[in-house]
Amino acid sequence: MIRMAAARRISKSSVDWARMASLVKEFDKQHFNAFKAKSTAYVSRVQSLPETPPALNFAAVKSQISDPAIVDAIEKSYKAALASIPYPKDTKSHEVDAQEKEQLAFAEIIEQRNARDIKEADELIEKFQLMIPYDRMTKEDWALTFPDWSWDYKEPTIWPHRARWPDVTPETKKHWMTPDDPPYALH
Repeated sequence: MIRMAAARRISKSSVDWARMASLVKEFDKQHFNAFKAKSTAYVSRVQSLPETPPALNFAAVKSQISDPAIVDAIEKSYKAALASIPYPKDTKSHEVDAQEKEQLAFAEIIEQRNARDIKEADELIEKFQLMIPYDRMTKEDWALTFPDWSWDYKEPTIWPHRARWPDVTPETKKHWMTPDDPPYALH
Protein backbone atom coordinates (compact mmCIF):
# COMPACT_ATOMS: atom_id res chain seq x y z
CA MET A 1 0.00 0.00 0.00
CA ILE A 2 2.83 2.37 0.86
CA ARG A 3 4.69 1.38 -2.30
CA MET A 4 1.56 2.06 -4.36
CA ALA A 5 1.15 5.53 -2.81
CA ALA A 6 4.84 6.26 -3.32
CA ALA A 7 4.69 5.11 -6.94
CA ARG A 8 1.65 7.32 -7.57
CA ARG A 9 3.35 10.31 -5.95
CA ILE A 10 6.56 9.78 -7.96
CA SER A 11 4.72 9.29 -11.23
CA LYS A 12 2.56 12.37 -10.51
CA SER A 13 5.49 14.68 -9.86
CA SER A 14 7.80 15.62 -12.66
CA VAL A 15 11.02 17.52 -12.35
CA ASP A 16 11.93 20.20 -14.87
CA TRP A 17 15.55 19.13 -15.21
CA ALA A 18 16.29 21.67 -17.94
CA ARG A 19 15.16 24.58 -15.75
CA MET A 20 17.12 23.22 -12.80
CA ALA A 21 20.22 22.83 -14.97
CA SER A 22 19.92 26.45 -16.08
CA LEU A 23 19.96 27.57 -12.42
CA VAL A 24 23.05 25.53 -11.51
CA LYS A 25 26.40 27.31 -11.62
CA GLU A 26 29.09 25.95 -13.93
CA PHE A 27 31.31 24.66 -11.11
CA ASP A 28 28.41 22.60 -9.68
CA LYS A 29 27.37 20.92 -12.97
CA GLN A 30 29.19 17.70 -12.04
CA HIS A 31 27.34 17.44 -8.71
CA PHE A 32 24.05 18.28 -10.43
CA ASN A 33 24.56 15.55 -13.04
CA ALA A 34 25.37 13.01 -10.30
CA PHE A 35 22.23 14.04 -8.39
CA LYS A 36 20.12 13.73 -11.54
CA ALA A 37 21.53 10.25 -12.26
CA LYS A 38 20.80 9.09 -8.69
CA SER A 39 17.28 10.49 -8.85
CA THR A 40 16.57 8.82 -12.18
CA ALA A 41 17.93 5.51 -10.88
CA TYR A 42 15.80 5.74 -7.73
CA VAL A 43 12.61 6.54 -9.67
CA SER A 44 13.17 3.69 -12.12
CA ARG A 45 13.94 1.27 -9.26
CA VAL A 46 10.75 2.23 -7.37
CA GLN A 47 8.65 1.96 -10.52
CA SER A 48 10.10 -1.46 -11.32
CA LEU A 49 8.87 -2.91 -8.02
CA PRO A 50 5.45 -4.56 -7.97
CA GLU A 51 2.69 -2.98 -5.88
CA THR A 52 2.09 -6.26 -4.01
CA PRO A 53 4.54 -9.03 -3.09
CA PRO A 54 4.66 -11.91 -5.57
CA ALA A 55 2.05 -14.62 -5.04
CA LEU A 56 3.55 -18.02 -4.40
CA ASN A 57 1.89 -21.12 -5.87
CA PHE A 58 1.94 -23.46 -2.87
CA ALA A 59 -0.33 -25.99 -4.63
CA ALA A 60 2.32 -26.62 -7.29
CA VAL A 61 4.97 -27.04 -4.61
CA LYS A 62 2.74 -29.52 -2.68
CA SER A 63 2.42 -31.71 -5.78
CA GLN A 64 6.21 -31.94 -6.11
CA ILE A 65 7.07 -32.65 -2.45
CA SER A 66 6.36 -35.94 -0.72
CA ASP A 67 5.29 -34.39 2.61
CA PRO A 68 2.58 -31.69 2.03
CA ALA A 69 2.52 -30.82 5.78
CA ILE A 70 5.88 -29.05 5.38
CA VAL A 71 4.46 -26.91 2.56
CA ASP A 72 1.36 -26.13 4.68
CA ALA A 73 3.59 -24.99 7.57
CA ILE A 74 5.70 -22.84 5.24
CA GLU A 75 2.55 -21.36 3.67
CA LYS A 76 1.09 -20.58 7.09
CA SER A 77 4.31 -18.94 8.33
CA TYR A 78 4.66 -16.99 5.02
CA LYS A 79 1.15 -15.56 5.32
CA ALA A 80 1.73 -14.76 9.01
CA ALA A 81 4.98 -12.98 8.13
CA LEU A 82 3.23 -10.93 5.44
CA ALA A 83 0.46 -9.99 7.87
CA SER A 84 2.91 -9.04 10.63
CA ILE A 85 5.02 -6.63 8.55
CA PRO A 86 4.34 -3.20 10.05
CA TYR A 87 3.69 -0.74 7.27
CA PRO A 88 3.67 2.82 8.57
CA LYS A 89 0.49 4.80 8.16
CA ASP A 90 0.53 7.62 5.66
CA THR A 91 0.38 10.71 7.86
CA LYS A 92 2.26 13.17 5.65
CA SER A 93 0.51 13.09 2.27
CA HIS A 94 -2.19 15.54 3.41
CA GLU A 95 0.57 17.97 4.47
CA VAL A 96 2.26 17.56 1.09
CA ASP A 97 -1.06 18.16 -0.68
CA ALA A 98 -1.65 21.30 1.43
CA GLN A 99 1.81 22.59 0.53
CA GLU A 100 1.13 21.85 -3.13
CA LYS A 101 -2.12 23.86 -3.00
CA GLU A 102 -0.30 26.70 -1.24
CA GLN A 103 2.37 26.74 -3.94
CA LEU A 104 -0.31 26.84 -6.63
CA ALA A 105 -1.87 29.82 -4.86
CA PHE A 106 1.54 31.53 -4.75
CA ALA A 107 2.01 30.80 -8.44
CA GLU A 108 -1.31 32.52 -9.18
CA ILE A 109 -0.33 35.54 -7.06
CA ILE A 110 3.04 35.77 -8.81
CA GLU A 111 1.35 35.50 -12.20
CA GLN A 112 -1.09 38.32 -11.31
CA ARG A 113 1.72 40.49 -9.97
CA ASN A 114 3.84 39.92 -13.07
CA ALA A 115 0.86 40.83 -15.28
CA ARG A 116 0.31 44.01 -13.25
CA ASP A 117 4.01 44.95 -13.39
CA ILE A 118 4.13 44.33 -17.14
CA LYS A 119 1.04 46.49 -17.61
CA GLU A 120 2.57 49.33 -15.55
CA ALA A 121 5.86 49.06 -17.44
CA ASP A 122 4.03 49.15 -20.78
CA GLU A 123 2.13 52.28 -19.68
CA LEU A 124 5.39 53.94 -18.63
CA ILE A 125 7.05 53.00 -21.93
CA GLU A 126 4.08 54.46 -23.80
CA LYS A 127 4.38 57.64 -21.72
CA PHE A 128 8.09 57.90 -22.57
CA GLN A 129 7.40 57.37 -26.27
CA LEU A 130 4.70 60.08 -26.36
CA MET A 131 6.51 62.72 -24.30
CA ILE A 132 8.70 65.51 -25.57
CA PRO A 133 12.36 64.47 -25.80
CA TYR A 134 14.11 65.16 -22.51
CA ASP A 135 16.70 67.52 -24.00
CA ARG A 136 13.91 69.78 -25.33
CA MET A 137 11.83 69.80 -22.13
CA THR A 138 11.37 72.82 -19.91
CA LYS A 139 10.84 72.56 -16.16
CA GLU A 140 7.14 73.12 -16.74
CA ASP A 141 6.97 70.30 -19.29
CA TRP A 142 8.76 68.04 -16.79
CA ALA A 143 6.31 69.00 -14.02
CA LEU A 144 3.32 68.30 -16.27
CA THR A 145 4.73 65.00 -17.54
CA PHE A 146 5.98 63.71 -14.17
CA PRO A 147 4.03 65.46 -11.40
CA ASP A 148 5.13 62.94 -8.78
CA TRP A 149 8.81 63.41 -9.57
CA SER A 150 8.94 67.17 -9.98
CA TRP A 151 9.62 69.86 -7.38
CA ASP A 152 6.63 71.34 -5.59
CA TYR A 153 6.91 74.70 -3.82
CA LYS A 154 4.21 73.61 -1.32
CA GLU A 155 6.34 70.66 -0.19
CA PRO A 156 9.98 71.66 -0.67
CA THR A 157 12.59 68.95 -0.36
CA ILE A 158 16.33 68.92 0.14
CA TRP A 159 18.73 67.54 -2.42
CA PRO A 160 18.80 64.67 -3.55
CA HIS A 161 14.99 65.03 -3.38
CA ARG A 162 14.45 61.41 -2.45
CA ALA A 163 11.02 62.25 -1.08
CA ARG A 164 9.90 62.79 -4.68
CA TRP A 165 11.06 59.41 -5.87
CA PRO A 166 8.23 57.09 -6.95
CA ASP A 167 7.13 54.24 -4.69
CA VAL A 168 8.49 55.83 -1.49
CA THR A 169 6.27 55.22 1.54
CA PRO A 170 5.09 58.17 3.67
CA GLU A 171 6.92 56.71 6.69
CA THR A 172 10.20 56.71 4.77
CA LYS A 173 9.58 60.27 3.57
CA LYS A 174 8.94 61.39 7.18
CA HIS A 175 12.14 59.67 8.35
CA TRP A 176 14.14 61.40 5.62
CA MET A 177 12.66 64.82 6.44
CA THR A 178 13.37 64.71 10.21
CA PRO A 179 16.69 66.31 11.12
CA ASP A 180 19.47 64.19 12.55
CA ASP A 181 20.44 64.37 16.22
CA PRO A 182 23.35 66.69 17.09
CA PRO A 183 26.72 64.99 16.80
CA TYR A 184 27.79 66.07 20.26
CA ALA A 185 26.24 66.59 23.69
CA LEU A 186 25.04 70.10 24.54
CA HIS A 187 25.56 69.95 28.33
